[in-house]
Amino acid sequence: MNETTAVTRDDDLLEADIERWMAPGHPERAELIADPYPLFDRIRERNPVYRTRQGPWIVTRFDDVAEILRDHRWSRDAEHARFAHLHEPPPENGHREQGALEAMFGTWMLYADPPEHTRLRRLVNRSFTPRAIADREERVAQIIQDLIEDLRARDRFDVRHDFANVLTATVMCELIGMPMERFEEFAGWSGALIRLQEPDVTGEEARRARASLEECIDFFEQLIAQRRRAPTDDVISHLLETEREERVTHEEIIGMCMMLHVAGHETTSNRITNATYYLLQHPDQHRLVRREPDRTTDAIEETLRMSSTGPLPRYATEDITVGDTVIPTGAIVIPSQGAANRDPDRFAEPHRFDVSRENASEHIAFGAGLHYCLGVHLARLEATSALRALMTSPRALEATGDDIRWRDSFVVRGLEALPVSWSNAGEG
Repeated sequence: MNETTAVTRDDDLLEADIERWMAPGHPERAELIADPYPLFDRIRERNPVYRTRQGPWIVTRFDDVAEILRDHRWSRDAEHARFAHLHEPPPENGHREQGALEAMFGTWMLYADPPEHTRLRRLVNRSFTPRAIADREERVAQIIQDLIEDLRARDRFDVRHDFANVLTATVMCELIGMPMERFEEFAGWSGALIRLQEPDVTGEEARRARASLEECIDFFEQLIAQRRRAPTDDVISHLLETEREERVTHEEIIGMCMMLHVAGHETTSNRITNATYYLLQHPDQHRLVRREPDRTTDAIEETLRMSSTGPLPRYATEDITVGDTVIPTGAIVIPSQGAANRDPDRFAEPHRFDVSRENASEHIAFGAGLHYCLGVHLARLEATSALRALMTSPRALEATGDDIRWRDSFVVRGLEALPVSWSNAGEG
């Protein structure tokens, strides 16, 4: 085999793995979902600004990804920058005909550019300032304490389903103004919204997700009508207060509530579960955090670096140079935060979980620029407080199952479940 043939074969293998990685439900995808980081390394080694045969570009170097996240020339507009558009030509005259789903995502600031993004973010910013989150610290601590007391009475429990999900759902329900007794329905709706943001969703999956989405919209229609009659101290009521002066639409209020619930519940729950998993997989780090509880903050930052959420695409509004490569107008780029946060040029031994890593907090798991995570202060408060409660229990945790599976998702990075038990030994 000559050198050219070998390179072509390597490219074919790489492209096949990329295609599987971007195809939820693919029968050969499980290994890539469990550990996508060798694939990121291969892409970076082949070309850190890599154009796939499917069309989108994948960017893997830390500096390049960070620059894309900060550069306003990369659009997040729903008409251009969703996975649903990966294989479509750019819309004529710059505008794509909107269906109901497209219109709904268009109400999310996650899929908006300035000035719409600026306006939408301003509507809810006051609920997520450091001061506002500090006011909720006592309530978050109480929720965690109540959950831990219940879990200590049980021999076994699931970190994700019995602890992290319940904590984050309770916090977001109280913040937004949603009744916690419908938690199971909310979880289903969150899953549907995430599914609709995945690449290559099948027709049947999309149909089921859309049906679930309609239920979610109907729920918020009724809840908003209640808050119009009897406002309280929650995000919905605050949005209704500004409805006229800020020119926010009814549809935008619904979209904002949906987006906040998914972002605030799903991502933080995954971070708590992932951090616990990493510590249980690394006994030396587990013992260190139990001896020095202040290191829970470091453990969360290292977890954020190690298991970033899935990348969201950007759309080039003009020809843009990334590294040494010119990416043309209209191209869709996937700036991989997961790859960037394991770039060996930024983080030494990037695949090693180390709560003592000095520069772990330099990660870009929360994004950068104008789309920097609105709920970063709340997310850090919940995740750090939750992990500290688990780590400071008199009895240490032990993993009870070997069948640990990562969720089959391109958008979120989280475990299906994390069953654990309390150890009889204090140090575990």
